[in-house]
Amino acid sequence: MYSPNTILATNIVEEILKKKANIKNAIIPLGTLNRFFNRIVQEIVSSEKGDRIPLHVYCFDALLQKYGLKTIAEEKISKVRAHLFFGFL
Repeated sequence: MYSPNTILATNIVEEILKKKANIKNAIIPLGTLNRFFNRIVQEIVSSEKGDRIPLHVYCFDALLQKYGLKTIAEEKISKVRAHLFFGFL
């Protein structure tokens, strides 16, 4: 297992895809999204296991570390993923 949060992060992606019809406005400012992914890429590059951990798991781990609470991290990663999946349509 790459990260203890692999299954949880994957389940969140699957839930978002199931709720696609209900998501109408998943707006995150582009600058915020850019800073978030810049930080994630920097962590991946500096990590020894960076090439083995899926991107969505890295994102969830970063939000969990930042906010400290699983429920807040789940809420934030759901917004990021919903924006990526449906925000540009």
